[in-house]
Amino acid sequence: MINDPDLDGSFKINNGIKIARQLLIDLSEMNIPCGHEFLDLVSPQYLSDLISWGAIGARTTESQSHRELASGLSCPVGFKNGTDGSIQIAIDAMNAARHSHSFYL
Repeated sequence: MINDPDLDGSFKINNGIKIARQLLIDLSEMNIPCGHEFLDLVSPQYLSDLISWGAIGARTTESQSHRELASGLSCPVGFKNGTDGSIQIAIDAMNAARHSHSFYL
């Protein structure tokens, strides 16, 4: 939705962000909590204030950048097991995310 809201290859990302935010606002006004899988490191800057629960998926649970992202989010975040099915990767991710990190403003 965000990257190509018109699904025509035009990649009107600014429009996609506006559409996604409005959808999340509308759902919030209906008292519907929204979850989101944080796939990239940019979109949380535009959406995280409207997210009730976040997830870091199997392919990004091993990413130190995503672990640091999770430590800075205001919502609870879950880590999926690794792509090999092991839960140790998720445990390591939780341990990394529980420590403080520095963020650029």
